Amino acid sequence: MIFIQVRKETVMREETINGLLQKPVSMKFDSKNMTIVSQLIFIGFAMFAGMLLYEVVKQVLFPDIGVREYHLITIVFNTVLAVIVAYYIMEKREALLQRIVDQSMEMKRKEESLTERVKELNCLYNMLIFSKTPGVSLKEKLDYTVSIMPDAWRYPDITCARIILGEETFQTDGFKESRWKQTESILGNDMQIGTVEVFNFGKRTGKLRFAVS
Repeated sequence: MIFIQVRKETVMREETINGLLQKPVSMKFDSKNMTIVSQLIFIGFAMFAGMLLYEVVKQVLFPDIGVREYHLITIVFNTVLAVIVAYYIMEKREALLQRIVDQSMEMKRKEESLTERVKELNCLYNMLIFSKTPGVSLKEKLDYTVSIMPDAWRYPDITCARIILGEETFQTDGFKESRWKQTESILGNDMQIGTVEVFNFGKRTGKLRFAVS
C-alpha cells in the first residue's frame, strides 16, 4: 500500500511538471505596470512639449542673441527646472518616509498589544489547566495562580501579586506593596470573600493591565 501511494504521488508530480513545461510562457503587464508605463510616457511627452515650447519662446523673445547668450539662457532654464523637479521629488520622498515610519510604529504598537494579549491568555490557560489537575488542593491552586500572575503583566520583573481569601494570604516571592496597584474583589454568593491585588514597584512607564477578570 505504501508503494502504491508513493507511485501515485510520483506520477502526479511528473504530470504536473510536464504540464508546466508544455504550457506556453506569456508575459503580461498588470495594472500597476501599465500605470507606471503610462506615467512615463506622459512625462516624456510633457518634457518634449515643454522643451519645444521653450525653444519657440526663446526664438521669439530673443531672435538676435548670440550663441553664448543662447546657451546661458538654456543653462539657467534647465537649472531652474531641475531645482523644481528635485524639490517635488524630495517632498514626495519625505512624505513617503513619514508614511513608512507611521506604518512601522503602528505595526509595532499592534505587535506589542498582541504580545500582551497572548501573555494574558497564557496565564489564564495555565491557571485553568492546573486547576483541573487531580488531587490538587485549593491552597496549591491559589499558590500557583499568584505565582504566575505577574507574567501576564507588561513588566513581570517589577510586578508582584497577592491573593487574600478569607483569613489566608497568598503572595509572590519578594512581595511588597506600592502606590501603583490594581485590586479586584473575589465574590462568593454575592458577597466579597477576598481580594486579588497586583502591585507595580518599579519606575517603568506604561498602563498596567489587569489580566484576570
